[in-house]
Formats: sequence, C-alpha cells, structure tokens
Amino acid sequence: MIKSTKKIDFDIVIIGAGLSGLSLAIEISKRTKFTVLLLEKKRKLQKDKNWCFWNYPKNIFTTKYDNSWKNIKISANKEEIIKSDEYFKYLRLSSDRFYNLSIKILKNNNNFKVKLNSKIKKISEKKGFVNILVNDETVTCKMLFNSIPRPIVSNELKQHFLGLEVTSNKKVFNDKEVTLMDFQENNKLIHFFYVLPFSKNKALIESTYFSKTVYNEKKYIRDIKLYLSEKYPDCYFNFGFKEKGVLPMYSNKEKSLSNLIIPIGQTSNWIKISTGYCFQNAFEKSYQIVNKLINNSKISTKQRFINKFLDEIFCEFLSRYPGSAQNFFYNFFKYLNIKTIVFFLTEKQNFWDILKILKVLPKKELIISTFFLFLKKINYASRY
Repeated sequence: MIKSTKKIDFDIVIIGAGLSGLSLAIEISKRTKFTVLLLEKKRKLQKDKNWCFWNYPKNIFTTKYDNSWKNIKISANKEEIIKSDEYFKYLRLSSDRFYNLSIKILKNNNNFKVKLNSKIKKISEKKGFVNILVNDETVTCKMLFNSIPRPIVSNELKQHFLGLEVTSNKKVFNDKEVTLMDFQENNKLIHFFYVLPFSKNKALIESTYFSKTVYNEKKYIRDIKLYLSEKYPDCYFNFGFKEKGVLPMYSNKEKSLSNLIIPIGQTSNWIKISTGYCFQNAFEKSYQIVNKLINNSKISTKQRFINKFLDEIFCEFLSRYPGSAQNFFYNFFKYLNIKTIVFFLTEKQNFWDILKILKVLPKKELIISTFFLFLKKINYASRY
C-alpha cells in the first residue's frame, strides 16, 4: 500500500491521540520502520476518563494497571451474582497514565513525532498522496488514519453515562469486587450503576443509561447522590473527578472512499456496540492494520459476521424490550462463566460459546428482534 517516489513529510499521519490513535501508533512503532506523525488537537493530554478492561488478551497495558479485581458483581431484581476466575482479572488504568506511557513509548522511536495543539483545517488527496492542512502548515503523507468520531445519531440507541470519583469519611467500599451493573427498577428504560472501588473509602460511581435520549449533566449527578444516600445513609462523601460519555449502540462503520484515508476508532466500529467494550478491541484492530501494512495489502478491520450479527440483535432487543434488560443481563452473567463472557467481549468466542450465550437468553424476544432487524436492513437497502 505504501509506495511512492515523491518526497513526502511522513509515511503515515494519525489524527487523534486517543485510544485508537495511540494503540495504532504503538503497534506501528513496535513492528515497522515507517515514519509517523501523530496529531492531537488538545494542548495537553490529561486525565479525562478511566479505562477498564479484562487482562485478556495480553498487551503492554495488562501489567500497568492502577487497580485490579477478581470478583465481579451484578445486581438485578433485588438479587446479586458474584463471580470470579483464577485467570481473568478486571483492570482499571487512569487515562493520564495511559497517555503518558504511550507518548513515552513513541518518543523513544526516532521515526515518530507527536504534535499537540494541532487544528486540522483540511484533508485532501491528490496524485496518490494525502495533504493535511494543520494550523497553518501543510503536511504530506502516503497514508492517513483518522480517528475523528462521527456525530452521535439522535434517534438511535446509545449508552450514555456520567461518573464521579467519590471519597467517603468511612471505609464502606469492598475494594475486592467491582460492580459492573447494579440495575435500577424501571420498565421504560435501562438504568444501572457501575461501581469501581479504588480503596475502602474511594470509588468511581457511574450512572449509566441505554436509551435514545441523552440527559442533562445534573440528572446523572442527582442519580449518583441519591444512590449513595440510599446505599450508605450514615456516610458523608466528597466529590472529585468527573467523566462522561456517549457511545453508539448501532452500527457506525464509515466506508472508506479512499485507500489512503482510513477511518479508525468509533467511526470504524472499534467499540463493541452491545456493551461499549473497546480498550482491548482497539489493540486487536491495530494489530490487524499493521499486518496489512507489513503485507502491503488493502487496509481493513472487518468484524466477523456472527459478532456483528449478535451485537445488532442484542441492541435491537434492548431498544425494543427495555423492561426485560435486567433479566437479559442477569441471566447472561448467572449462567455463563467469566471465560465465555470475556471471549464474547473481545470477540474471541467459538461456536460452542455462541451456543451457550444463545441458550441463556430469551428466545421469543430475540426471534422477534431478529425479525425487525432484518426488516430494517431490507428497508435501508431499498433506499440505497
């Protein structure tokens, strides 16, 4: 793919020093000799989120975590499940540490240049090259990877959340287990809390919804304060770092109109739409891309049909039957072991894993959801 005799500034330019841009940059740095420019609009890379992921598959960050948990809890319908596995751990890595470690790796490679405070004004392709107008300078490269996300569609299902790091005046958190989902009673929409205990008196409490409507920031904060007052009525809490996000729960892949300008990240469905899981998947997609670069073949990061199909059916189910979501997820965690769940999240599941997953989920609702998903696809195909 990367061939030319014209003088260029860099072999590759990557736009965005977020998860997808940095994971791809690190993979290119490890395995190739390409010259690379990484452009980021922020003046400074500082903490803006907490990355959470399983320790499988192994990568350079699965040993550089801030917290780890073996016990995983799900609460729904006034019941709870606590699971653990000898080999699998749930990890947290603060984004500022992720940024610092990533940039340090890249700066040790003379073929890499990182440029912050970069405003992209124009991208154009001409005669087999890509020109990027950055601030008041034009950079020429042989291939561009663009992680600028697409706008979230208003009338589609989304995962949206806000989390607050809280410190208690008492040791009230169980720092040996993470609560992935603590469902709240609601038949009209899906709402749960996500609890990451950093210590016995400090945790991230996140209010998460699966719905088409994104709320005002104040609503999520009220949710968290009410949740804390009900769970820990005798405690006082100080509120610190805040993080928030909106993730698509619909197929968001943008077809590349060029072999030289390649979308990555959210725009290329690197986020698993049924769960929002993305950290490990970004490294897997980056590995696939670098394989293509090394083999000089067309760049693509295709999702297996069965994975895409299951994700879309699950999201159709969640959109159509929000009142059944608690049972859906509760059974998912109750009847499947941690290994099967992790393999599903990282899209490593085999045929037998898929059968196990389908066996524990509601058959009638999934069949109806599959039917309506096919109708949507037929209607979409007829319009285009």
